[in-house]
Amino acid sequence: MGTLLAMVLLVAAASCSSQNFKTASPTTTTRPPTTSTTMSAIDAAHQVSECMRLHGMKYATQKTANPEGVASPFLERNGSPFTRSTVPEYSGGAPTLNEFESCVWPPASYADQTGYTQLLLTTVPGSPDWPGEVTPGAYADIVDGPCAAVRATYVGGHTGTSFSETIEVHAGGLRLTAPKYPPTGTDISNLSAWGQQMAYYLQPGESAILFAGDEAVTSAVCES
Repeated sequence: MGTLLAMVLLVAAASCSSQNFKTASPTTTTRPPTTSTTMSAIDAAHQVSECMRLHGMKYATQKTANPEGVASPFLERNGSPFTRSTVPEYSGGAPTLNEFESCVWPPASYADQTGYTQLLLTTVPGSPDWPGEVTPGAYADIVDGPCAAVRATYVGGHTGTSFSETIEVHAGGLRLTAPKYPPTGTDISNLSAWGQQMAYYLQPGESAILFAGDEAVTSAVCES
């Protein structure tokens, strides 16, 4: 009788243990669904990458000085007296061309269908031989681009000091920066007079930024 009771108890224990194992369920990981915002961000990144590839860009926004194979519309159209300054201390007196490119998605109204925008700023050194210009401490950036307004940043400085300035110019407009450290002998009023003379050389849609001293443009983007 004792042996039979022991066998019954063993069978009951085994049955309970089997039921405990059956009730255990594996742990599952639920991944959040992909949202339309995530898909839009992925698509935008792909489109920007494709835009960069098509236009041979290393970065989505970049500046190139004197880019190979790119001509200045302003210099091609006007030539002399803007092709060379007679002031030798200005790095040989030759104008320079700065190209500002960007790829953005979705495309702005002024960009092409790939989201690409190109701005060309022709930096022309001042010369006393040019109309309206008296002192040589002046430069002009002639802006060619597809947008109605451009925002440009200039930086400069002297030993131990530095400054930056952001200025906005509209198509067909003339703006004068306000450097904190203009070179000795520079007559700012003469820059304005030079700008009025330069207006005759600008085509519809072009604009000019006049500046003096140790300043240089570091960035330029379309505003509208």
